[in-house]
Amino acid sequence: MKKTNFTLLYMLAIVLAVNAQIALPYTNGFDNAGEIEDWVLYRKGLTTINGQPSHTWQPYASAGAATPPSYLVHDYPVGYDGTEMTDDWLVSESIDFTNGARLSMKTWIYAIAGTVPGDAIEVYLLQGSQDPANAIQTQVASLTSMASAMGSLNTPIWKDTSDIIIPPTTDDAYLAIRYTCIHNWFTAAIDNLELVPAPTSVAGVRKSPVSVQLYPNPASGTLKWKIAPNSLQQLSAEEGVLFNYTGKELKRFPVAEGWLDISSLQPGLYYISIGSTIRPFTKR
Repeated sequence: MKKTNFTLLYMLAIVLAVNAQIALPYTNGFDNAGEIEDWVLYRKGLTTINGQPSHTWQPYASAGAATPPSYLVHDYPVGYDGTEMTDDWLVSESIDFTNGARLSMKTWIYAIAGTVPGDAIEVYLLQGSQDPANAIQTQVASLTSMASAMGSLNTPIWKDTSDIIIPPTTDDAYLAIRYTCIHNWFTAAIDNLELVPAPTSVAGVRKSPVSVQLYPNPASGTLKWKIAPNSLQQLSAEEGVLFNYTGKELKRFPVAEGWLDISSLQPGLYYISIGSTIRPFTKR
């Protein structure tokens, strides 16, 4: 799959992006070519309709931008009535997430008749590769539920995603915003993206390395985890931490028990920390 950068003329060009790791804090309003070139497009699904390029992430100049002159928008696959999914990933250059980060941005998601299966706008942490197909993918947020039938390209109704926690990683790491759709009128836009260092309650819980697998995920009543036997022995006397997407600590729990009652949590995105590992999970 080719990787392509944006230009303000809405054209795609093949590039080889080799840049230094971006340090935090980092802000981007997608207002000029230099800001847009910090991001790379990976198209993993539908790319043409009736022989013509289909819509993808592109800059849109409008006084309605959260901060003019422009914002990034992904329009829906106009005129398509097949079954292949549009699957476009907007991926940053490598970012220093050693201590984790907190993400906020302005978002407008438009679905005139509501969303249908296949419609999604999601935020991922990619580790090890900028190409989603070769990366370890961790979904850190889903913004699909923010969709409404209000606004237009020139008058978007901006919502604030507030704080989304990016867990710490020492790998090559990238932030990705994924748009998927099959044939619904589903449009997504972003502006004023900001990454700042993670809250102390997130970064401060890092201890010894450990591999953690959460299941089921999403979960409704009980969340369980698997840890390699040698790591479990090492952490048997320690506590894990449950916190929400803003980094607020909600609960501590004994790691050795291997499960946590989450039935009292409101549906949404949460994290648990065990040793140096922070893993996201969704409460249904």
